[in-house]
Amino acid sequence: MLLQRRLSFFAGFFLLVLACYHTNMDSAFAVEADGPEDMSVGAVQPIVGELNQIKYLERRIEHLAEAGIPPSNYHLTKAGAWLWFALDEHTVGGDVSVVRAATHEAVVIIEQLEARSPVMTTRTAVIPGSMKIRDDLWEKAFQMKQHKGFQCAGPWLAKLDVQLVWAGYKQADVGWRHARPYLQAAERYANEAEAALFACS
Repeated sequence: MLLQRRLSFFAGFFLLVLACYHTNMDSAFAVEADGPEDMSVGAVQPIVGELNQIKYLERRIEHLAEAGIPPSNYHLTKAGAWLWFALDEHTVGGDVSVVRAATHEAVVIIEQLEARSPVMTTRTAVIPGSMKIRDDLWEKAFQMKQHKGFQCAGPWLAKLDVQLVWAGYKQADVGWRHARPYLQAAERYANEAEAALFACS
């Protein structure tokens, strides 16, 4: 019951934050792409186009949730985490190639979910511009994915995976001091995942 409340809180909080963000950003970026929305990866062109793509992919995630994929699903949460990474870096004026790479990872997952792909990997790409740091947390994530209660910890493990890539990007881009809060978030996600696994045991 506690785990269900936590997952419900996370899902609600995530959607609330996105809604608040869009309210503010819609007034700042009033330009919309002409014609039908082309969500292929190659369609990401200017900065405004990237924001539009992120917003459209978020709507596709919402539609998947409405279609019955639960918020506890590892892959659904992971797609959202990649978009959160892309959105934040877009907002702070981060490397455009990193924004595009994170968005691409979300696209791949979303398309597989929409196609009801029977086999989806839990491996996580270290995107160009990032670097692999904290091998202990990567190994912990790998081991927890082998646990029989993996699905119980799915959302936390999904966020942990992406957060490690994000922290690696921050360390490569601006140094370890700036990466520390991102690693601290990764540590929190690892602890939450362990607690979820324990609750399912």
